Amino acid sequence: MEEKKKEWNLSIELLRIISMCMIIILHFYTYSNVIPDSNDISLFNFTNTIIHTICNVSVNCYILISGYFCIKSKFKVSKLYKIITEVFLYSISIYLLMLVTNQINFSIKELFYSFFSILTRQYWFITCYVGVYIFSPIIRFISEKINKQEHKLILFVGFLLFVVYYNLFFFCDNLNFGGATGIVWFIYLYFWGIYFQKYYKPNYSFKNFVNYIIVLLLALASRIPFFIMYLITQKSIFLEGASIFDSVYNSIFPFLLSIFLFKVFLNLNLSNVNKNIIRFLSSSTFAIYILHENPYLRNIIWKEIDFHSIVGNSSFKLIIYTVVVSIVIFNIGIVIDKIFKFIVSKVCWNQRILNFIDNKSNKIWLKLKTKVLN
Repeated sequence: MEEKKKEWNLSIELLRIISMCMIIILHFYTYSNVIPDSNDISLFNFTNTIIHTICNVSVNCYILISGYFCIKSKFKVSKLYKIITEVFLYSISIYLLMLVTNQINFSIKELFYSFFSILTRQYWFITCYVGVYIFSPIIRFISEKINKQEHKLILFVGFLLFVVYYNLFFFCDNLNFGGATGIVWFIYLYFWGIYFQKYYKPNYSFKNFVNYIIVLLLALASRIPFFIMYLITQKSIFLEGASIFDSVYNSIFPFLLSIFLFKVFLNLNLSNVNKNIIRFLSSSTFAIYILHENPYLRNIIWKEIDFHSIVGNSSFKLIIYTVVVSIVIFNIGIVIDKIFKFIVSKVCWNQRILNFIDNKSNKIWLKLKTKVLN
């Protein structure tokens, strides 16, 4: 039974790796000029649509993974400390490197943003990620107090408020401030991840993959009526609105695809896969995000190369460069991360410091509980 649990966790770590690769691909399409600003109906744009639809589950899956492990792991201030120091050291080091190499000019404002990169939303994902991790003890407490039916009710009501409501009234996000990039959405996905951990029993069937493919096809088919209206009216607004059900992470199809893909990986049997390789790769995914999404490195990575001239309108080249770029950035990130962790683990993350932080924070929490709750 213990071995099976490890296999399930290993499959989720594989999903973590794939999710980060998909995040890189989304950034490649968003920040570079590989995809021209055109809504024409063409094979090239159709290829872009398919890849974008597949990859648009990446952030949701990453948060589902955190929620999945949340119920089994205790909140630690030392983990929060490691997240904050990692982001801070990368952010301030990159800023200083850009300054020393004359890539940027000194600015108090930019220094402030780099120094407080989490608080100033230099990385929107990490800002929300830290927020939901701080809130995770409350999420876990609620999840432990409710039964399965009550948990299902939370998921169902959240689906109506944060998914269905958004697709019907996409211009209004009052019920989910921040929308798909806000902490409310992250908390909701945490409840899904916890539900899978507590109640879902993998059966290793092919059914979940079939469901995933069906939803993927429905997501692509949802654009057809808009294309037909464009052909009839020749009004570009219909092409612009074709992605209404597939535009952001809490749109109906990215959400459903995230849930089914998560279930696909829960049902994977990876007993014959080298566990050390997956763990080696997955442990660097967070750093890979920090590095390639850094506002300074982002301009260098995506703006220095004229990808559109290389790829042109070739769907084949687009697929090839999509794979190559994601692999290259992922591997460069791994090398940097391993060097970084080798140094930092000895200076900032040694066990004595981490134990000291946890012991002190536990004592402070006990005093607060005594004074505030009693």
